Amino acid sequence: MTPQQRLRDAAIQYAQKGWPVHPLVIGGKAPATAHGFKDAATDLAQVESWWAQADYNIGLAVPPGYLVVDEDPRNGGAETIRRLVDELGPVPPTLIARTRAGGYHYWFRSYLAPEQTSGSLGAGVDVKIAGKGYVVAPPSRVEPGEYEWVETAEVTHLPSTWAKRLRRAPRPRPTAVTDPTLAEAMISWHCQVLSHAVPGSRNADLYRAARTLAERGCLTADAERRLAEVADDLGLDGHEIARTIGSAAGAVTR
Repeated sequence: MTPQQRLRDAAIQYAQKGWPVHPLVIGGKAPATAHGFKDAATDLAQVESWWAQADYNIGLAVPPGYLVVDEDPRNGGAETIRRLVDELGPVPPTLIARTRAGGYHYWFRSYLAPEQTSGSLGAGVDVKIAGKGYVVAPPSRVEPGEYEWVETAEVTHLPSTWAKRLRRAPRPRPTAVTDPTLAEAMISWHCQVLSHAVPGSRNADLYRAARTLAERGCLTADAERRLAEVADDLGLDGHEIARTIGSAAGAVTR
């Protein structure tokens, strides 16, 4: 199999998982399209068209509901990770890629919205979040090495101790959103995050989404309907959905 075929097949597999991909320059990390990670797509025809042109490296725009902890040993990342593990405890098995420079990308699910998330956990440890960045994905090659998956476990939730450290300092209670465009963007984002919920956390994820929207004055009848449709697709019972959304709304008005 040629390098171009390997990269094309991997890009298609990521897109089939619902992870938006975009081409990076051959042998490099820079985007190969005009708008970078904002051009990322899951449309298979688009993905096949890109990688039919050249053996582009692969960029993965971090999907909603995920984050990637990026350890760079060249800037002290390995030492920072060791200190964090000593302080916050180990993380459970999750999806991990080794970078071309010997660092690691640790993939996690997260309830934190982008505006709640710090972009760093210390020297050499950056955090990539949905809507604000991308990571280079295996089997991309950038001298002196190749990106590769070293742990293929299912992506797990970021432990609460780590999430607490990553969360930005608390802000005053949010004010109601009055801009219809912003309100629509918030509703769409939380519906996307909810669509990635896994068994065992789906009801809790629905509650968090509904409560966050209620706190910003965005839990309209339309928002409730859209959340309910996503929750129904996930397999939640109709009565349970209505009860959970009602509970989230009630918690804000009390």
